Amino acid sequence: MNPNHLKQLAIIIKQGSISAAAEQLFITQPTLTRSIQQLEQKVGAPLLKRTRYGVVATEIGERLGQLGEKILLEAEQGNEIIRQWHSGFHNQF
Repeated sequence: MNPNHLKQLAIIIKQGSISAAAEQLFITQPTLTRSIQQLEQKVGAPLLKRTRYGVVATEIGERLGQLGEKILLEAEQGNEIIRQWHSGFHNQF
């Protein structure tokens, strides 16, 4: 399973919109839609429900979105470690 797809799913769920998530991710909406379709094919079920106000996660979409949130958090922690390293906190490791 592609962890980037899980991160993208988490952002879509948070934004409530595929187009808003695509804008945040700096990718096109069709590219993001294809990523979610690939993930849905792997799962064998829809991950999002389209509504007149945007999208909401299905039960399995919510669970996978939570994994995506964890991946996003871990990536941010990794970026913070790199920032600290570049700031000269070498002895803190």
